[in-house]
Amino acid sequence: MRQEATIPKRLEATRTHRARVPESAHRAQLRHTIGELMHRELDLGFAFCKIAGSTKSEETRLRNLHNARKAYDAVASFIVNKKIGPDVVESVAERLPLLKAELTRLGEVIP
Repeated sequence: MRQEATIPKRLEATRTHRARVPESAHRAQLRHTIGELMHRELDLGFAFCKIAGSTKSEETRLRNLHNARKAYDAVASFIVNKKIGPDVVESVAERLPLLKAELTRLGEVIP
C-alpha cells in the first residue's frame, strides 16, 4: 500500500500564502531590493575611493581603488543588463558617472 505524502500545516500555510501574492508584486519587490543594493554598492565605491585618496600606503590605496572599481563594474553591469527597473536605473545612473570621475581622478582607467 502506498501512502500519500502529507504536508505539515505550517508549510501548507506558507505555500498557500505565497500562491495568493501576485507575481508582479514579487517582481516589484525584487526590483526595489536590487535598486537598494545598487545604491549601497555605489556608497561602498565612494567610501573605497575616499580611503584610496587619503591613505599614505600605496598597498592600501591600490587595494581600495580595486574594490571601488569592482563596485563600479557591478553597478554598470546591472544597468547594461537591465536587471533593475527604469526608475532605479535613473537614480543609479545619476551617481555612476560621479563614481567613474572619482575613480579616474585616482588614476583608474575606465573605457
